[in-house]
Amino acid sequence: MSLNGGITIGYNKSDGLHNEMTDLDNINSLIDVFLEERGLNYIAIKEFSLFLKEKGVSYSTDGPALRRLLRKGKIPNAEQPGGKGTRWYIRHSKYNELPKPKVNNVIGLAPVVNDDSEILILGTLPGPDSLRKGEYYSNPGNQLWKILAYIFNRPTPLSYHDKTNFLRNNKIALWDVLKSADREGSLDKKIKNPVPNDVLGFLNEHTSIRTIVLNGSKATEMFRKFIDLHRLNPDIQVFHLPNTSSSNRSTLNEKKKEWSAILR
Repeated sequence: MSLNGGITIGYNKSDGLHNEMTDLDNINSLIDVFLEERGLNYIAIKEFSLFLKEKGVSYSTDGPALRRLLRKGKIPNAEQPGGKGTRWYIRHSKYNELPKPKVNNVIGLAPVVNDDSEILILGTLPGPDSLRKGEYYSNPGNQLWKILAYIFNRPTPLSYHDKTNFLRNNKIALWDVLKSADREGSLDKKIKNPVPNDVLGFLNEHTSIRTIVLNGSKATEMFRKFIDLHRLNPDIQVFHLPNTSSSNRSTLNEKKKEWSAILR
């Protein structure tokens, strides 16, 4: 198949690529035309992918060929300015670099706690969904609520009102190790300039808490960095458990097993 008289689409069985674009000079020109028509210096790969679909570039059941070619470095001027695992962009050929990724100063949420809370679950810092809604663990991909429902043999709470009632009924408090940080996107590994919450002061105010659960390796890292364990009440037990986020590739059943071993 030929696109705009120059971009050839074919199938290469040797490396498993579908719809391989073999004329890179022409696709480079098409990218530049696309950007110039819209008055842009660069474009996110998803938007350019939609443009290609409009032009008749087909996709296989294995996923878009464009993304596969990106990973092989075959698309000119394509970069991941935020590093590996971040979003792809394609810049105009006359520009030598992409703009730096946007970094936001993130300020966390107030703790959810009751006078009789016995378990404190500490995350690292809320993600964009939670910050926008003002609700802990609101991202549908995060499995905390499913895990807790399994442990306490209750239906998974859906509304935030039901979730906070669930926490109160099971004497669980939620907070984060960090008060604020600079972060690009939502991944913990992108956190810079972290500022801790006063966790020890919080525990002194809520003396019924006897168990701290650190949700994920980054929360554990930040806890060890900022919290003086010598000042922690020796009656309080601290556990590191797998991150309930979808960024943790463990299965839901694996997470349930490890979390229930501590909280059940």
